[in-house]
Amino acid sequence: MRFGFRKRLPASLKLEQAELVLAVLDASDLASPSSRDFLDTVVDPLARRDLTERGQRLLLVLNKSDLLPAEGPYPGPGPHPHLLLSCLTGAGLDGLLAALQKELAVLCGDPSTGPPLLTRARHHHHLQCCLDALGHYKGAVDLALAAEALRVARRHLIQLTGGGGSQEILDVIFQDFCVGK
Repeated sequence: MRFGFRKRLPASLKLEQAELVLAVLDASDLASPSSRDFLDTVVDPLARRDLTERGQRLLLVLNKSDLLPAEGPYPGPGPHPHLLLSCLTGAGLDGLLAALQKELAVLCGDPSTGPPLLTRARHHHHLQCCLDALGHYKGAVDLALAAEALRVARRHLIQLTGGGGSQEILDVIFQDFCVGK
């Protein structure tokens, strides 16, 4: 019953949509009920799924490793692979950054060798709308409809770039194309 309620929480919905889950727990407090509950309700279900099939990745980080006993074993998070980190001393930070770099390379690819990845739904939306408008422009037989399609395409590009106001465009036109200004 409790898990069903949690499944409907906004954070749980975001967790389902995430491509990379970075779960951080207190290494010195893994036996606490809240840590066990987190491992049971969040980490275990993610680890049981075939994460690579959905493109979803999991990094489990145990922070406060400086509080763990140096001479003996510590209570781990069960069978889950994990990284030890101490934000206080910085120990394990290089390992975490390397793991994040590796996971992001798997998810995003190498921008120097492949096409760019649109990471935000908003970017994808505006780019697709711009392409659609350019398609309407190419197919327009009426000059007014063609001009409107170009305006729509421009509006979506502005949403992506944050610039290109009408005055700027007029300045470029008069500067570059008009003679005897």
